[in-house]
Amino acid sequence: MQKETESKLRVYQNAVQELYAKIEDWLKDTDLDSLREDMELTEARPGKYRTQTLLIKDPDQKTVARLKPIGAWIIGADGRVDIEGLAPPEVLLFWEKGAPEIKTPPNGKNGSKTLKVSRLFRGADKPGWYWLDNVRLGTAKPLDDKQLFLDIIRTVSIYE
Repeated sequence: MQKETESKLRVYQNAVQELYAKIEDWLKDTDLDSLREDMELTEARPGKYRTQTLLIKDPDQKTVARLKPIGAWIIGADGRVDIEGLAPPEVLLFWEKGAPEIKTPPNGKNGSKTLKVSRLFRGADKPGWYWLDNVRLGTAKPLDDKQLFLDIIRTVSIYE
């Protein structure tokens, strides 16, 4: 059990570091900067561990947003990072193999006997980080686009 916990934590921490590296690369040709800061996170399964938060700063070095790891033990995901600012936070979810599949029994129409398989979040069918676009509709968008990330930063901050 301990090895399983350590492995899950290592996968999450590596995914967070890769996310930060991608964001730092995206910010290179903008007027925004980033700064990593150490932080401590506590989860029930692994207990306390060290990780990092990523601050997004404007040209005056004012923090306009912060990416804050929430944890690896997230219901329905393999990890979560929140993007915080002045507005309510936006949620990024990590899936090692894509969002979980939900299997529902056949409805009996047309003599169907096969299970219906769908993803917990539409659009999250590959490994990686996703922006939780709409919880009620169950949609997530892959965070693989610089413009999408900058749009998310604008929604949580006053940065123009």
